[in-house]
Amino acid sequence: VGYPLSAAVAVALDLLSNPAHLGVIPIWVAAPLAAAIPAAALAKLGMMHPPACAVGMVYVLGAPHLKALSWLFIAIPVVTDAVLVVIVAVLINNLSRDRSFPLYW
Repeated sequence: VGYPLSAAVAVALDLLSNPAHLGVIPIWVAAPLAAAIPAAALAKLGMMHPPACAVGMVYVLGAPHLKALSWLFIAIPVVTDAVLVVIVAVLINNLSRDRSFPLYW
């Protein structure tokens, strides 16, 4: 939940701060908000994960080729990478008979 939320907030803030789009807020306001808004939402949900909050700031301050993805940034690379990490975690943690991940389905 954290990574896609942070990516969506970052893309929206980039569209608001990018002079090629709306350009209504300065980048020095958009960058900290890209981390603060997801942090507040994740804290309220009880799922605080600081690396997820950093995704937004990386996008807002990122290179032009990263920003060219726009809304696709949520699917590629954010959600794709999160799914791959979970798959690898399940595979590695279930190699041993002493461990089982996840405990409940």
